[in-house]
Amino acid sequence: MWVAILIVVLALKGYFIMRFWNKFFKAFKTDYTFGNKDTINLLKQLDKSNFLSVEGQLEALKTDQLNHTIDCIAFASSEHQLLKWVTRSEKKAAAYLCLGVYYFFTAWNKRGTKSAHDLSHKQKELFILNLNKAFTALQQVDGLFYTEAQARLIAVYNGLNEPELAKESFKNVLKKHKENLYAYLHYSEIVLPKWGGSFEEMAQFRQQWPQLLWIKNTLEMKEAYDLFMQGEVDYEDGFLKAHIHQIIDKVEQDLKRTPPEGPNLYRIYAYLYLLSIARNNKSLEKKYKKLMKNNLTIFPFGIAR
Repeated sequence: MWVAILIVVLALKGYFIMRFWNKFFKAFKTDYTFGNKDTINLLKQLDKSNFLSVEGQLEALKTDQLNHTIDCIAFASSEHQLLKWVTRSEKKAAAYLCLGVYYFFTAWNKRGTKSAHDLSHKQKELFILNLNKAFTALQQVDGLFYTEAQARLIAVYNGLNEPELAKESFKNVLKKHKENLYAYLHYSEIVLPKWGGSFEEMAQFRQQWPQLLWIKNTLEMKEAYDLFMQGEVDYEDGFLKAHIHQIIDKVEQDLKRTPPEGPNLYRIYAYLYLLSIARNNKSLEKKYKKLMKNNLTIFPFGIAR
């Protein structure tokens, strides 16, 4: 009898310990809503299976807002929840878009951050499996969400080592919407020497950047940071580190005049933070770390769980 009581006590103790740790880790889990009330409300509506309301809210968003909100949904939702949305929705496009991004995130979570030759067979298998699921879901997306799905397919094709298909998706986006930031961010990795591109392709790609200031600033910082992480030294007619210094100065001046809002601003802070580290500028590093307020954007940090 005493043994049975002891087992029950230990089981209850374990249960409450697990509840405590789950609550503890949840408190430190990245919140991609960044406290935005509209996004928080949208996620609540999704939890209640109010799919029509969710679709209406998504349809009303501008492209740069949609980019980030789709990330929030894909990050916060379960596969079961998204499949339920696909099944019950009459329109389905928004549901398939979120499901596709969910599978893309899952693919990279399963793969991890190791280089390709260090991956296990299981990691490679799960990576390709989920990328193919992402491809299947995103191919179903049409209407108002078509260009967003095409922007996401660029990254999927890149992961599947299909650069020509990625280029085709990029062209599809530009035909409809030339200021979809995610299309440029994903395509910027296609033209990198690391992924089989070249400096010539990078220069050609630069000519296609939109004129919207915050987008150009984001793309220029991402390009410089990616080159730095690849160990590059030269940049066109000068040294990369000197170029990074010029970028930081320019973007700081632009922020004083016309700062973007929400995730777009935090993304710029994030790149300024990382470029400050690259230039070993401790004061700027501290400044932008504070301004980020722990709002870690997927570009450049990846999916922080």
